[in-house]
Amino acid sequence: MGATDFITTTLGKNEQDAFKVAKTEACYRHGHEGYTGTIAEKTGFRVFECPKFVSVDQMLRWANGDKAPAKHADLARRMNDLFEDKWNDAICIVPGKTEQWRMRKDAGIKSRQKFYVFTGLASC
Repeated sequence: MGATDFITTTLGKNEQDAFKVAKTEACYRHGHEGYTGTIAEKTGFRVFECPKFVSVDQMLRWANGDKAPAKHADLARRMNDLFEDKWNDAICIVPGKTEQWRMRKDAGIKSRQKFYVFTGLASC
């Protein structure tokens, strides 16, 4: 079987809540049989908070193997190590305060829940 990458953005009270919501929605949309290529295949996650002045998009590129600045090289390596194996946990990226505000504004969300971005490889 192969693998494909996924990116899932969801709201939650915390990381665990957001992961549960994302998995439930993926199962609903893609079925419960496995090999969906979605977050539904993941059993856990590891949290990576965006450093100051680093966007979610930059973090996603680093997870995919793009070169990071020297001061973020260790973070990028840890994310990429997780990303490269479909059996590893998902990566949970927590956007910074400014990006959280922007994401809520763009989505028209007034809730105090946070956005979480999950990514990784999943069996398909």
